[in-house]
Amino acid sequence: MTGLRRLEQKFDTAFPDLSSRSSSSGAVAAASPSSSSTANARAISTVPRIDGSAGNSRTRPTRDGNYSSEEPFGNNRLTAAHRILAWPCIYRFLQNAHVALDDIHHILREGTPWFANLEIAKHMWSLPETTGNEKLGLKDPSYSTQTGGVESLSVYRIRHLVDVYFNSYNIIHPLLDRDVFEMEMLEPAIRCDFQSNSSQSCIVLHVLALAEMALDGPFETSGPTTAPSTPSSALANGPPDHPPGLTLFNEARGRFGIVMYECSLENVQIYLLQAIYYESCARHMDFWRASTAASMACHLFMRCPRLDWDSPNTDVSRRVYWLCVVNEDFYHLELDLPRTKISRFQDQVPLPLFRHFGEHADLLDPSTTVPYSWHFLALVTLRRLISRIHESLHSEGEKNRAESDGPYGGIPDHLVNELARQLEAWRTTLPESLRWSDEDMRARSNRDPHVWQAGSNAETVGQDTNRPGLLIITAHLRTRFYYARYLIFRPYIYKALHHPNSMTDFDIRNCAIALNSACMWPLVMKPCRHQKRLVPYLFTWTQHYMGILLLFRMTSEDDMLGRIAAANVDKYDMTVTAAAMLDWIKEMIPVCGIAQWSWKILEPLYTGFDARV
Repeated sequence: MTGLRRLEQKFDTAFPDLSSRSSSSGAVAAASPSSSSTANARAISTVPRIDGSAGNSRTRPTRDGNYSSEEPFGNNRLTAAHRILAWPCIYRFLQNAHVALDDIHHILREGTPWFANLEIAKHMWSLPETTGNEKLGLKDPSYSTQTGGVESLSVYRIRHLVDVYFNSYNIIHPLLDRDVFEMEMLEPAIRCDFQSNSSQSCIVLHVLALAEMALDGPFETSGPTTAPSTPSSALANGPPDHPPGLTLFNEARGRFGIVMYECSLENVQIYLLQAIYYESCARHMDFWRASTAASMACHLFMRCPRLDWDSPNTDVSRRVYWLCVVNEDFYHLELDLPRTKISRFQDQVPLPLFRHFGEHADLLDPSTTVPYSWHFLALVTLRRLISRIHESLHSEGEKNRAESDGPYGGIPDHLVNELARQLEAWRTTLPESLRWSDEDMRARSNRDPHVWQAGSNAETVGQDTNRPGLLIITAHLRTRFYYARYLIFRPYIYKALHHPNSMTDFDIRNCAIALNSACMWPLVMKPCRHQKRLVPYLFTWTQHYMGILLLFRMTSEDDMLGRIAAANVDKYDMTVTAAAMLDWIKEMIPVCGIAQWSWKILEPLYTGFDARV
């Protein structure tokens, strides 16, 4: 990972003025009037504008969970995922398709906070309390077949759940060291029969609750895919307000109230474990609140007392810090939710070494094992480039007019080329065991012959059955790469739809790259699509899938985009990707507000679409 660390440092020096547009930019002039451009001009005139006046009308959440325009909250802009809805051609297409546009008007006026309101309305109440007459305690050491309640705990079951957690969630979110956990947290909790209200016992209960969550779906092998009308989702097992592990989670929540104000690393870890549990339930706003609390607690922990980051004993603290930063960044970019001040310490906190995951872990032979610590370190370094892509190409303002409903400023080709170069450089500096090429992107790893399943009903989990976290984090890392490349080149899709007469061969090539980058994302394929509780940052994928589905649909409506897709994009890849994304959104409806709203838009557009190619 030394190459990745060097690459991250170079991101800030290789292209120091990424967000500025030089006078020598290769921006292309707008198209001359034609039948196509005239229609688009009419569409632009009828679309509610996201202009300066609208951007100054700011909102804040009120006591009832809605947003008021009386006081500022955020900056009322549309993030990259939602901005597709402001494209004039998309608005005109939805209008012609007789899709209800009332919500679109509200979105264009209110910005991304409108989507946050969807999630608030979907989960207006906190997770319910569970009732039980038995006091939490251990039973006999034999394995208990009872499930769902803390009264069923046995030493054997506890050990089994710990194995489940460290083979699933802790691979994806490596905030606990197993040796420290077992010696300093698990053993004392067992010895005192879980009667202690310490932070350590609280962490153990959160771990057991997450293990129950993982056992509910991700560890099961699904049968043949059900019909589209009756989808089977790992998030839809049982009532949405009674997720797996809720009894253990509530036991942990109750005890946390006693120790929540401690200034300790364990305090930060508890908040992060709560955030992971909430996101596994698709409670996105609860995830954000818990993550923000974790960042604030981490900020306090880092300063009182000040830590010596060069000490090997701070490795877990480094992991926890960078988890807080990654959580904040992704939800700021996708939902425009505010960051805390914790990101100011990025230059002071080294990347973790994961020394407790095995002696000399960084020296392990990549040909014989893949330390999952590398996945996390790779994600941390990729995160900075993704932030730069959003801020340079998709933030609103006069300097970013590549996807604008106002005056079209053209595409800063020099900026796109530099970002694409840096993204490819990130991939080439990965350890060999993590590296892949576009030609073998469907292979799960260099050592696993299985592929991400698309249209097949076969479930071939292979060697990842006992470590599903490794499967998910590999899929997440690769999907993040193609997600980033799609965002880099997406302005060329906008240009093809709105200024087709100005398209050059260079533009057409880049438009095709964007369309291909949106196809066959591993996270939406099998078996990941049946393991949604393990997929990190669920909100990111659901909302981007909607935008991609709208663009795929436009390939059959727009002449220029249709010709580009027909000549450069594999029809099978696009078809099975659309089918998988439609299934994902439909399966998320019971627990996700954005999915429920998206389905109302997408269902009439894809009626009759063969989702079982």
